[in-house]
Amino acid sequence: MTRRAFTLIELLVTIAVIGVMTSILLPAVGTARETARGAACLSNLRQFSIALNTYADDYAESCAPAQYGYYGGVIDPVTGRSAVMSWDFITVRVGSTAAVHRPGILFQSGGAIDLQQCPSYDGNANWQTNGVEDPATGYNYNTSYLGGPTEPIGGWVFFDRSSLRQNQRAEPARLHEVRDPARTAAFGDGGFRDGANKFMRSPLEGPRDLFIDRVTAAAGAQAFRHGERTNAAYVDGHAESHGERAVTGDAAIDAWLGDASGFLSEDNAAYRLNRGRDRSYTLCPR
Repeated sequence: MTRRAFTLIELLVTIAVIGVMTSILLPAVGTARETARGAACLSNLRQFSIALNTYADDYAESCAPAQYGYYGGVIDPVTGRSAVMSWDFITVRVGSTAAVHRPGILFQSGGAIDLQQCPSYDGNANWQTNGVEDPATGYNYNTSYLGGPTEPIGGWVFFDRSSLRQNQRAEPARLHEVRDPARTAAFGDGGFRDGANKFMRSPLEGPRDLFIDRVTAAAGAQAFRHGERTNAAYVDGHAESHGERAVTGDAAIDAWLGDASGFLSEDNAAYRLNRGRDRSYTLCPR
């Protein structure tokens, strides 16, 4: 009785075929995995936009402030401790070397911290309180036009560093000011060369950007990390993916973007409240 066995040549051919098939399938598997992450990211962003509209319903159409309490501190009503109140997290200071996070201004009516983690982002948060980084990161909120870098000092007031003007109003926008909510970005995939920032900035100075420089503007850019695409949610509640990465042509800003970050538009068209001519913006001060 003769037994049939593989020859060495047949075994090598089989291994070669398996290697070729693996090299073909692995990129497809990676693409499918990133597509799933991108879909989860879009779902997160839609929920952010819904939360923004819910907040506005409760507060006379006012959008949530991007942040307050950073300089002087405010008292957290839940813990009674000094806190930084941001759209994404309320960071409660504990002593001089620790901090505790809970869902922020936008999510006080309910929202899990995990919702605020982009599934494709695992980099530096670029945001610390008492040396403690945000527990989740990767998303940013339109601070240039909607939220504003606000401080409750004598009302919604902050200082314009270039002219030291006081009493410059910087309260959050109201929904009735948004002329085209389906085309005004509210949230997105935050990212620039060195990590991610929670405050989305327009490429040119917006009406609530009087306290930033060009590096800060670049830090508020969008990351194109979902198969070279970026996701954004709009004021009307929908979210969509974008494949065109816009840069400003300004070397001081573009140098901080890196190869995988940019803006949603070359000017402020994707961020501003009024789709008509916007005379308010200029290049951010150096």
